[in-house]
Amino acid sequence: MVRWLRWFVLFTMLKVGSAQGVDSTLWQLVQGIHPDTVSSYILRLSAFGTRAYLSDSVQAARAWIGQQFAARMDTTFEQIFFYSNTQQANVIARKYGTDPSLPRLVVGAHYDDRPFTGPAPGADDNASGVALLLSLADLLSRVQLERTVELVAFAAEEPGLVGSTQYANRLQNLNDTLFLYVNADMIGGDADLANTRIIVERDEGGLPQNNAASYAYADTLQQMYAAYTTLATTTGPIYASDYMPLEAIGLVTLGVFEDHWNSTYHTSGDVIDSMDVGYATEVIRGVAAFVLTLAGYSPVEVQEPPQRRGVSLVLRAGPSGEGLWILAPERLIRMDVLDGMGRRVHTRTLGGVQELRLRLSSLPAGVYWLRFTSYQGHFWIHPWVQVSQRR
Repeated sequence: MVRWLRWFVLFTMLKVGSAQGVDSTLWQLVQGIHPDTVSSYILRLSAFGTRAYLSDSVQAARAWIGQQFAARMDTTFEQIFFYSNTQQANVIARKYGTDPSLPRLVVGAHYDDRPFTGPAPGADDNASGVALLLSLADLLSRVQLERTVELVAFAAEEPGLVGSTQYANRLQNLNDTLFLYVNADMIGGDADLANTRIIVERDEGGLPQNNAASYAYADTLQQMYAAYTTLATTTGPIYASDYMPLEAIGLVTLGVFEDHWNSTYHTSGDVIDSMDVGYATEVIRGVAAFVLTLAGYSPVEVQEPPQRRGVSLVLRAGPSGEGLWILAPERLIRMDVLDGMGRRVHTRTLGGVQELRLRLSSLPAGVYWLRFTSYQGHFWIHPWVQVSQRR
């Protein structure tokens, strides 16, 4: 069994590493994960005041996470259990792959926090990890997969890995198995330090039959960080988080953890200003590239609403009139300008206007996408608008 697993891992590594250079489509997808969005998720989770496992507000956080998953994933459900005479629940969501014979890839993060009493915003520990899950859900809604991906927001990690233990027990009771588990716990770094490196955690002990595969996939994850982010990497052992119960039943596990341990964790000072949201975004991008690669992603063509045909874009360049005129058949609430690599370089809140002028004189000459969002929930991309400085 161990020999077969090693050959399977080797084949997967060769398949992943065989392509030359960076996958430009994957680059554009992961660069679409924006710090503003990551920040909004962390702020919302922190706003519950506390997510301590015995608090009333952790139940509100649980419901909110489920709503976010349900809006983006194919199916969402809860694994309910009781601990300390209170109902707890792991919130689970799946994006189904086209090949049901492939075991699923799971990414998890705990949503409870500390201190157990008093204010507990838990921004870095572990709203940052849940922000990774929600950012992945955003991304998964825009792709097709060969392999099913499951996202798990674990309850009651802080009192002793309770939710993940319940999850591992469920897998054993159902005789279920996983392809790989990736854990995200404290990925925001320290706002007062230069956060330039992420620790890729791998299985360096426990059951020895897990270790070779964990090492191999840790190498792949490090390659993803090198190709798709600005972060350096180092490795360390899995330790004291939700991967431990899964490793103990023989599953292959990995994790990501900040290189500079945030000193405010488990205190009321664990707020978003104590962490580095830009760093957390880069951490998320690396995991996203890894997950999409191993799940065999392919982009989904945007289904444009019928009104798309009525959007009129006219580019005017020159010393007095350079800009874009936009006439839309329905009210727009937002427009993003994306560069050729899919990075957002400008955002305009439109406030329901149907006609507007956008000056682009501050942008260098090049090729850009325009992404629109409407009140009706439609969004679409107008491809490859050329901006030139001609006179």
